[in-house]
Amino acid sequence: MSYIPEQTIKDLEFDLIRLLLHDNCISDTAKLRMVDLTPITDFDTLELELKRLNDLKSIRVEGLPFPALDFEEIEDELETLENRHNVLPEESFFKIKLLSELINRILFFFSDKKSRFQFLKELTANLYHTDDLVKAINKVFDAKGKVKDDASPELFKIRQDKKTTRNRINVNFDKHLRSLQKKGILADNNETFLHGKRVLSVISSYKRSVSGNALGNSKTGNVTYIEPSLNIPLNHEYEMLRDDERQEIFKILRELTYAVREHLPLLQEYQRLI
Repeated sequence: MSYIPEQTIKDLEFDLIRLLLHDNCISDTAKLRMVDLTPITDFDTLELELKRLNDLKSIRVEGLPFPALDFEEIEDELETLENRHNVLPEESFFKIKLLSELINRILFFFSDKKSRFQFLKELTANLYHTDDLVKAINKVFDAKGKVKDDASPELFKIRQDKKTTRNRINVNFDKHLRSLQKKGILADNNETFLHGKRVLSVISSYKRSVSGNALGNSKTGNVTYIEPSLNIPLNHEYEMLRDDERQEIFKILRELTYAVREHLPLLQEYQRLI
């Protein structure tokens, strides 16, 4: 690229052009590119870019259904995938899925237009349609981006055990709560949650008459929060199951990361295109 004198840049008010472009960019990467943008001095490159621009203008003017460019960049995900020991976090898979679906829609748009918009279509030359990423991610995640119960047989069993244990905890608690309500030794709010556990709100002067673990007090000290003794082993088991769940989810995400990593060159092209 030929050198352009700084005075020429100023005369062209190119700083204003950079600012206008920057403010209309969708992605952070594109915004950064605008900061260092300089006029094109190579005629062939300039002609190609103008032809691409004309393609895009025609799409807009004709009101053709070009896919809405609603996406999140995946630079962080690419960096994670480049190290084979890394595991992608849950939210990254949802970003990759949405981006893959968007790219597929873009590819379909150009394939449906045959010989039209060839200059703009050239930007997709290294891309190809695939449902592999979307299918692999959908097998693990639901529509809200949460890991499905049946993402693995082990996870299904753990979550069923969690549900059973939680039900037992609630049955015990409700029975104990009704008994203490009749005795008039509970505070007005009867119960609360403390450290993720359902606990009784006992008037402190009666705390020794309630079997269980005292987990804390109100700010005034008038109320003592007690974990019923019947639920102590159940709450412990529930925490163990939660830990089992975290470990199993990590295994699932690790395996899914391996599957996604096989498409790393394609994902890099996704990032380049958007």
